[in-house]
Amino acid sequence: MALGYLKLHYKYRDRAGESQTQLDAKSESGIIADGYLSFPIDKEKTFVATIEATDYWHRDELRYRRTLDLLLVDSFTVAMIIAVSFLGYFYIQGEISVFHLGWISSILVLVLSMLGLAAIIFGLLWSQRRYRYIYAIEQFKKYYADDQWVIFSFDVFPNYEDRYYKELRRQCIRFGFGLMEVDAARNIKVLLTPSRQDAVKNNREVLEFKGIAAITRSVTMPTLPGLPRGGNSYFNWHTDLLRFRRTYYNQLAIISACVLLIGGLVFVESQKAPINYVDEAAYVEQQTALSEDLEDEKSREVFYFKIDSGVFVRQSEHYMSPYIVYDLEQEPIELTPPEQSTISVYEAGSFRDMPCEDYTSLTKNRYVIFFTSYYELDEAKRNAIRLRNAGIPVNVAWAECFFFERPFYLLFFENFYVNPERAEARVRSIAAEIQRNGLVFEVGYSQMTR
Repeated sequence: MALGYLKLHYKYRDRAGESQTQLDAKSESGIIADGYLSFPIDKEKTFVATIEATDYWHRDELRYRRTLDLLLVDSFTVAMIIAVSFLGYFYIQGEISVFHLGWISSILVLVLSMLGLAAIIFGLLWSQRRYRYIYAIEQFKKYYADDQWVIFSFDVFPNYEDRYYKELRRQCIRFGFGLMEVDAARNIKVLLTPSRQDAVKNNREVLEFKGIAAITRSVTMPTLPGLPRGGNSYFNWHTDLLRFRRTYYNQLAIISACVLLIGGLVFVESQKAPINYVDEAAYVEQQTALSEDLEDEKSREVFYFKIDSGVFVRQSEHYMSPYIVYDLEQEPIELTPPEQSTISVYEAGSFRDMPCEDYTSLTKNRYVIFFTSYYELDEAKRNAIRLRNAGIPVNVAWAECFFFERPFYLLFFENFYVNPERAEARVRSIAAEIQRNGLVFEVGYSQMTR
């Protein structure tokens, strides 16, 4: 009946011969066309139209089912991409450290974060039409024909508002397939005509169909109108209808690339030495003892140079001795403070000196990141240029611009911070940058006291 209608439909098409039709045509790859019509256009080209016919018992061919496996793979792929993007960003900013949480805790947090993100993406993608699989449509997408028609019995869908019918119609429009209905009186109603352009964006194979009778015995279904409805579908979804599902090769390639990137990040982190955090209570106690001891020596500003850090320290019974120090019996270094407290700002290839008040007027009580201290201004400037060449913008200041009773020159990061958390995060990123450039500088932060 459908083939008879199509012969009339294409009656006035330009052709160079008679039409040929057959039912239940099958290709060697196993794809079946319920109806097949062809006629030559010229000596080299043949027009081909195929039909996918569906009755009530085969209705699952036209009803969509969500492909949850594809949805899960897509969700995890997107989660991996987002996770790697955030990890890369925070790593470049120096705001993550595996050692801070420990290996087991870090891996557990990463896995749980990706699973939670995948669950959220799964919920967001649930309603997407990409995951609505219709067997007849997917079969049409596997081979090329000039026109492809879906024809169904009037009792396959209860009405035109049915969600399965709406999705079938939407996919037929999207991919350029025709749609016809056979009513109870066996009349043909054309709902959509095929697109003249190939709307399926892939390289579809041109198949050679043969009569199915030459391969296997035809299946004859009973006449439709006289049978009771409500029976089970003729098909089993898992064994019959899901064989045209999409592959996951692209997603698996992306997941593999993300795993390699995460592995590389973990390897780079494993090469770093762990960060040792100071016991705050012990540090405060030490500094208090040093302050009390210094009260007795205000009349004499004497400093000794700590070889491995460049920090001047007063001789005190509370001072924790560094690895290497000058012999304390030798003549101590006398540091003469400058006539005016200044800050040397690096601009246009040279340092420009300015009074402290002009530079720090808007930075009261903020946190400053400082580096090694020096007793010679020229040496401090040379080392500031070394850090700037490594991409770390620092300037030079007389330390008393920021702190009371700190009579030495200090390298400081040009940005100030309102809270200690931001300052500490920046210290970690700067320390990583210093190590990557093969430099040796101490770095810390403190709140300004003046």
